Amino acid sequence: MNLISAKTKEQILNIKKLYNKSFPPKERKPFNLILKFQAEGKGELFEIREDDNFAGFVVNTMSDQSILLDYLAISPEYQNQGLGSKIVKLWLEKYKDMFLFCEIETTKKFSDNAEERQRRKIFYLKNGFSETRVNISLWGVEMELLSNRSDAVFEDYYEIYYNAYGKDYSIN
Repeated sequence: MNLISAKTKEQILNIKKLYNKSFPPKERKPFNLILKFQAEGKGELFEIREDDNFAGFVVNTMSDQSILLDYLAISPEYQNQGLGSKIVKLWLEKYKDMFLFCEIETTKKFSDNAEERQRRKIFYLKNGFSETRVNISLWGVEMELLSNRSDAVFEDYYEIYYNAYGKDYSIN
């Protein structure tokens, strides 16, 4: 398994196609914004390769001390093989001195995909994240915030958005 900075047209197209399939429209940032953040050093876009084939991607948004695992998706043909766990553990090791966060849809309210949400939460908790007990509404989606550090606070997380979007951005 390799994690490669995505820069080529082919890498970007593969990632964009899987991105659009993997995340509902209300949870997707404009893809051009992800590319803009990468170009400005406010984000990273990685291609996951397994056996020299495209197997998924990771998108980070970042500040000096904090990183958000914004999106992680594994291609259907590579799912349920432990690749997602390997990527998360690699990511946690790579950025071990920073505050790392991920946002998951709330598991505290009824939803049509409650089982999927619970599986996602268990996945991240099993792979080194902890609950922060911070709940946010992000673009109208109720989210729970997970982190790699027990001392992580909302301000560490907010720093990521402030760095990426500027002072006029608000999260509630």
